[in-house]
Amino acid sequence: LWGPPGSGKTHLAREYLWRHRDDFPSGTFWIDCRSEESTYKSFWEVAQAAALLGAADVSERGRDWNGATYFVEAVRKWFESKEGWLIVFDSVTFDSEDEILAFRKFIPDSKGNSIIFTSVDRTLAKRQRLLYPTAVKVSPLSVDDARRLLYKGLDIKTPTPAQEAKATELVKYYECLPLAIHAAGHVLTAKGKALEKFHVRSYPTSKRLAEPYAEIMQDLQEKFHHEAISLINLLSFFGHSVPVAMLQLGRRALKGFNVEIRSIDREGSTRRDLETTIATLIKYGIDRKRTRL
Repeated sequence: LWGPPGSGKTHLAREYLWRHRDDFPSGTFWIDCRSEESTYKSFWEVAQAAALLGAADVSERGRDWNGATYFVEAVRKWFESKEGWLIVFDSVTFDSEDEILAFRKFIPDSKGNSIIFTSVDRTLAKRQRLLYPTAVKVSPLSVDDARRLLYKGLDIKTPTPAQEAKATELVKYYECLPLAIHAAGHVLTAKGKALEKFHVRSYPTSKRLAEPYAEIMQDLQEKFHHEAISLINLLSFFGHSVPVAMLQLGRRALKGFNVEIRSIDREGSTRRDLETTIATLIKYGIDRKRTRL
């Protein structure tokens, strides 16, 4: 799956995996390829799960970086011994042929299985080292679908002619990319701003797509949600699954700098609550893949 940033490649792959998980008796697996470290981490998590099932001999050697080659090979061989699995390699990017060659060690080569790559690079199609994947372009939404997505986020059931005109202007401004439209809807909602008040700016495309997130951060700053900003900074260093204990560990490290990540749970209260801070981020749409600014 290839397409421009924000076109919904990861969401589409995730939805496919969820809907068809029962079609893969040997399991479905998600590999985060945003960096070499995240790829190794994803394979280590598979190694742990496989070891718990007694399906792979993954020893303590895999716990340090020097043992990375060992557990990657163990996991790949485990995959190659199975039939009926799906692996999603998410956010694959390469700057050179050498990087593609180095990535080859992660790809199991066996029949009766399925692999999905997501990438912004359309040239990865038919690459021999990637097992000749077929390219499926994930295009931006149509104007009508983009407007419907915006209306859903703004809870607009029957748009007025003025709202429809402004919605058309907004979705075209964000090039009908669902991630940007979703974020823009959250900005309008969080600021209590009517759709009709949206104004087009003369930003270049690259900056334009990041604009909703910049506005969210600015609004958090202006409304003194410093705890939420601190939590965003803290979460930036963790993966998809963040144990609360890890947040508490990070909070203690920040305590020496008088940085707080917990908001007061209700007006007039002195009790600070981490869930309240998380609720603030959800309100602004800062959750899951959307934190990847």
